[in-house]
Amino acid sequence: PEWYQVRVELTVTDVNDNIPEWSMVPAPYLAVVSPDATGGSQVYKLSARDGDEGLNGEVEYFLSDGGDGRFEVDRKSGQIRTTGLPLQRDREYLLTVVAADGLGSRSAPAIISVVAGARPPQFTNASFTIAIPENTPEGQP
Repeated sequence: PEWYQVRVELTVTDVNDNIPEWSMVPAPYLAVVSPDATGGSQVYKLSARDGDEGLNGEVEYFLSDGGDGRFEVDRKSGQIRTTGLPLQRDREYLLTVVAADGLGSRSAPAIISVVAGARPPQFTNASFTIAIPENTPEGQP
């Protein structure tokens, strides 16, 4: 015969062409924790997405710098928790975290600012514009 019939099965897999991207809002990433927090107290929840499928899209979280050993990141859930070491009141701890997919592609680092105690008001815009009519009585909103 001039032709043959052969059954071929193909498996198409997703290539690792995406990196994890942070999906937490709003930025900047700010958190407050009690200076008296016990070990295991939740401080912040990280969230990243990867557009790949399967192992290529599974995201794990890592604390790469900061916190002086006072914070840890759950690799699977992305929860940042205290380790139980004492926190210094009114100190700001800057935590650098990264997300990685199953084959090691890493996100850009994210900085989480954690204050042990009260956080003063934060202004994220460089400037604010408001309009007040000239005939607004003094002391009125």
